[in-house]
Amino acid sequence: FRQVAKDGLPLPTDRTLCPLCCQKRNNPSVLSVSGFVFCYSCIFKSVSQHKRCPVTLMPATVEQIRRLFHDL
Repeated sequence: FRQVAKDGLPLPTDRTLCPLCCQKRNNPSVLSVSGFVFCYSCIFKSVSQHKRCPVTLMPATVEQIRRLFHDL
């Protein structure tokens, strides 16, 4: 995992929450450049607009978003 940038989005203390909307993650998706997990719709919108990871501020594209799947 990469470090949180000084001007980046802070991570919630509850790791099951999306750093962007601060809700339980919906359609969890990882941004491959940083390893951080968000809701798919949150990270897609953020990367589309800002072209970077909101936590690390590393350059990113929507092609680097990967959906996560797990058995419940």
